[in-house]
Formats: sequence, structure tokens, C-alpha cells
Amino acid sequence: MGRHDVAGLTQSQAKAEFLAHLLNDIKALDHLLATGQIESGITRIGAEQEFCLTDAQWQPAHNAPEILAEITDPHFTSELARYNLEINLDPLKLEGKCFSEME
Repeated sequence: MGRHDVAGLTQSQAKAEFLAHLLNDIKALDHLLATGQIESGITRIGAEQEFCLTDAQWQPAHNAPEILAEITDPHFTSELARYNLEINLDPLKLEGKCFSEME
């Protein structure tokens, strides 16, 4: 669909910026845990499906934001690229017939 170039971090500034972002994520997780915002005492399962939007020539269609604006279902969400969307199932308790319900 597209091109994915990943470069190693070779410069000190880039490494420092990456580390700063990583530490911010860890601080955010710590805050969520400290304030009880992450559920405990229950196990849930869920599923998501990411999909690519294409045009008539099977090329990436960069209109995900416009399509998402027309969808009135909160199960749909954006992805990183303008040609990706994602749909999520509601989480289910991991018990009983949860897999049949998910299907």
C-alpha cells in the first residue's frame, strides 16, 4: 500500500528525543495506574480489524478522515495513515460463551 522506511537513530539529538517520548509514555502509564484508571479484577477480550481504503485502481485512497466523518458508529476509528481505518468490537468478559458471542 505504501512505503515504510525505518531508519536507526544515529544522532544523539534523535536518540534524546526518542528517550524523552518514551519516558513521557511511562509517566502517563504510571499516572493511570496510580489514579486507578486502569481496570483490575476482571479479564476482558476484544478484537479490532484494521483495513485499507483503495481507489478504483487499487491505490491507497487518502480519504479516511472524510469517510470517518460520515460514519456515525463509535466502533470505527482512524489509524495512522489517511488510507486506513479500524473497527473495534466491544470488550467482553473472558468467561462463558464469550468467544461465541464475539464471533
